[in-house]
Amino acid sequence: MGSSIPIRTVFATLFDYFQDYVHLRVRNFDYVISEAQNWVAKRYISAMLQKKMSFKTYEERRDAAMKIMDEAEQVKEFFIQHAPKVAKFDSPFDIITTLAEVLKSEDPEILSLDLHGLVDKYPDVTQDHLIHLLSLRGDISRSEAREKVAYILRTNKTRQRPTIPKSIFSLIP
Repeated sequence: MGSSIPIRTVFATLFDYFQDYVHLRVRNFDYVISEAQNWVAKRYISAMLQKKMSFKTYEERRDAAMKIMDEAEQVKEFFIQHAPKVAKFDSPFDIITTLAEVLKSEDPEILSLDLHGLVDKYPDVTQDHLIHLLSLRGDISRSEAREKVAYILRTNKTRQRPTIPKSIFSLIP
């Protein structure tokens, strides 16, 4: 993605950390792994939402979304490989895949459904997060993105849903 840190460097750094922390007590190791996952996911999502790039065509968006999904899956598998008990439970990398689905969406109706699903699953996602995500697509103006997001957030607030714990979005400014 647009991050300044290559994915191989992230893997090498994480591998070094795993070697250092593998001797911790299980509870402490689980905590360190959970924090590492959140840190990597937060950095990746923040890089996505900074809009350092914009896509001009659907094909560019689709290709980028596929690359994002592949990278998210690689990082998720890396964590599963080194800490299966922690990494398989509520992975923050699933959020990255969901964001990529929004990027990849071509049909406006499917895009709205994807956004509703995102807000339903992650109620701590903010209006700014969503506007930045839609702006990254390159096919929606800023004002159109604001209107679409306002509508989605307004309609989602009227629905009754169980309390969902905060996600990685609560850590992203």
